Amino acid sequence: MTHVSNLAYVNLESEVNKRIANASKVHSRGHLGAMKDEMGDWTIVKANDGGFFSAGFGGVAVKKGHDIVIGYRGTESTFEFIYDFLADVNLFISGTNVQSNKASKFAAELILEYEQANAYVTGHSLGGFLAQVVSYKMLEDELHNSFHPNSSNHTILREILLQGSHFKKGVTFNAAPFFYHTYGFFNGIIIRPEIPLKALTSNKYNEQVINYSIEGDFLQSGFVDTGSATKFGKIFPAYQMENTEKKPHALIQFYEHFPRYDN
Repeated sequence: MTHVSNLAYVNLESEVNKRIANASKVHSRGHLGAMKDEMGDWTIVKANDGGFFSAGFGGVAVKKGHDIVIGYRGTESTFEFIYDFLADVNLFISGTNVQSNKASKFAAELILEYEQANAYVTGHSLGGFLAQVVSYKMLEDELHNSFHPNSSNHTILREILLQGSHFKKGVTFNAAPFFYHTYGFFNGIIIRPEIPLKALTSNKYNEQVINYSIEGDFLQSGFVDTGSATKFGKIFPAYQMENTEKKPHALIQFYEHFPRYDN
């Protein structure tokens, strides 16, 4: 999503939003192949379709010029479900999970390869949680910590980030939130969620990270609206559910609302 002008940004945002669903739900090489026909002049430059060694983590990055959209998928209902279920449980208990590290390194490797990138981060459900984490790390110039402190990648990426932020915007859809009960002690152990509570409760990031939801989504109505959880950045008023054949949490619910983002 280019930053050259508001008009150019709006036009590109509309175009990207209509592809975010595919970017956020990549789950197999077959699906990745099908995506190529839907991406137009956007090029798939990096993808991870889950599996044992990735702890179920799934993400894809598409590039057009210097603009890169990094999409993280949500909880899968296929064989990946067990990995994603464990990730969901861990984020509920501790505000972090093993996929958070995978997602951060995925973005770090992209910035390392494309030093002039304008990065836009997005995700649905569990992927939305990962998108919030990565957005925070990029905004706070912590992404280089995804690499080992003594590695050359850590040093090189840190130097790249010192030249200026590559983060442009974060957008989530029915994202898993950060639960307030994860901030504190559990059986004498200090819990350290991925994003500090001070950052979560600040309005500082509202222009850079936006969280969308659908009325009736259990993560929004059951936790955020009740005050037991929150999201990083701005929480946009929930959209009405248009597709009554699908559950409110389904990503397809946003399809009818994409044009409204132009406003």
